[in-house]
Amino acid sequence: MHKQVKAFYDMAFEYHIAAVTLWMQIVSAPYLYNPISYLLRHTIELQLKGLIVCELRKDNSFLKISEIKTPVGKMNTVHSVKATLEILSTVMPRT
Repeated sequence: MHKQVKAFYDMAFEYHIAAVTLWMQIVSAPYLYNPISYLLRHTIELQLKGLIVCELRKDNSFLKISEIKTPVGKMNTVHSVKATLEILSTVMPRT
């Protein structure tokens, strides 16, 4: 796996660990629910970005993440699961 793609998966893994840790504590502290939702959403977003980079690197092995442009700006500035899914659907259309 390329190091740029691995970076997204590594970050997603760290968010996942944080979410699981918080989830295990939710029984005794239900007010922690919102941070867990945030961490899980961000996990999904980072994994989707990893898929996008992986797919785009098939055509251009010298692609830099900061150069990936989307309809809503550079990919590094997109922080929406919906927008990231839309970008992925243009990169990997369903057959």
